[in-house]
Amino acid sequence: LVVPMDVISQRQMVMDNVLYTQRGGAVTVMSDILAQDGWRGMYRGFGMSLFTSLPVGVLWWSCYSGSQHLLQSTLHRYGFSNSHGAKDLVVRGVVQLISGLSAAIVAATLSQPLDVIKTRL
Repeated sequence: LVVPMDVISQRQMVMDNVLYTQRGGAVTVMSDILAQDGWRGMYRGFGMSLFTSLPVGVLWWSCYSGSQHLLQSTLHRYGFSNSHGAKDLVVRGVVQLISGLSAAIVAATLSQPLDVIKTRL
């Protein structure tokens, strides 16, 4: 489902203003792709999507796990335990939020060159 949306949005990105105004709607672009290339055209670039998605997933989960471990061990040194009290639930939520944000920033920053390559091919 993601690859067809990528194909449509990439086609829209390379349209000039006049063509975009006339034929830039997502349904129209999809119809044009299907008329020219069939369903296979909607999945053009699937291999390249895997090429970019897999490293991003590995980066994200590695960074998320590492950040969680680092933050939890740091907080444990300052007296926050892993009990099930309301305060500790809030702390765990904050740890997950910070870990997720840091993982997203690292993964997006390091994968940006791959995304540019994928879009230009």
